[in-house]
Amino acid sequence: ADRFATLLRRGRYADAAAIARAAGQEGRAPLLERMAEAPIYVVTPETGTATIPWARSYPTPLVRVKLNGERVLMAIDTGANDLLLDTGAAKRYRVQPVSGQHTEFWAGTRLAVGNALVQRLELGPFKIERIPAGTISLHRWSLEVNPQGEAVAGVIGLNLLRRFTPTLDYTKLRLELARGP
Repeated sequence: ADRFATLLRRGRYADAAAIARAAGQEGRAPLLERMAEAPIYVVTPETGTATIPWARSYPTPLVRVKLNGERVLMAIDTGANDLLLDTGAAKRYRVQPVSGQHTEFWAGTRLAVGNALVQRLELGPFKIERIPAGTISLHRWSLEVNPQGEAVAGVIGLNLLRRFTPTLDYTKLRLELARGP
C-alpha cells in the first residue's frame, strides 16, 4: 500500500496500476492506466491569476465554472482529495466514464465512487484538461448546501487546487488562483 501511494505521488501511474490489486486498489487500475496515457491536470495559461466570486458562501463556498464548456455550480471543499462529480451531471456534460470504482474519503466517511476523466474544466481564465474524478450521487448533499437553488454539479478538491496557489477569501467571498513566477 505504501509503495502504491508513493507511485501515485510521483506520477508513475502505469506502475501504480500494475500493483493496484496487491494494494487493495483494483478498482482504481483502469483510471490509472488512462492517466498514464497522457499528462493529467494540463493547465493553460501556465501563468496568471484569477478571481472567482462565490455564488454562495455558507455552508460551503460555491463557484460558477465551466465543465466541458457548460456553466455549472461547484463546491470548493479542502476536505476532498479529488474532483467529485454528481453522476447525473457527469452524464449530462459528457464526462468520460472509466470502468471500475474506488474509495474516496469525503464528508467524514469513505465512499465508493465511479471512475471518470473530465476533459476540460474552466476556472476563470484557466483551462484544466484531463482531470481524474470520481462520480457519485450528490443530489441529497446538493439540497443541503444549496436549498431551493441550482443543483451542485460537483466538488473541487485539493488535488486540483494544488495546481495553483489558492486563496479562499472569506472576507471578500471569492476564490483567488495564481500560477507561475
